[in-house]
Amino acid sequence: MLSIDKRKQTCIVQLTIHEGRNRQVRRMFEAIGHDVLKLKREQYSFLHIEGMRPGDRRELSPHEVKRLRAIADHGKSAF
Repeated sequence: MLSIDKRKQTCIVQLTIHEGRNRQVRRMFEAIGHDVLKLKREQYSFLHIEGMRPGDRRELSPHEVKRLRAIADHGKSAF
């Protein structure tokens, strides 16, 4: 748990999962009686969004493209 706002009755939680299924995080929190108000993905595979704002985009480096192609061709063994 990163922070708690008792006034708003909310908290910020950092969670790491290695295989995300559709709405998995929301379902996990729903199972323990908590709603997810906002969800932010910080990383997908080896790609990070550090330094980027919502709506930003960037070109992938040749190395990143090569790694993504390897993952697509060979599955998770390319991680």
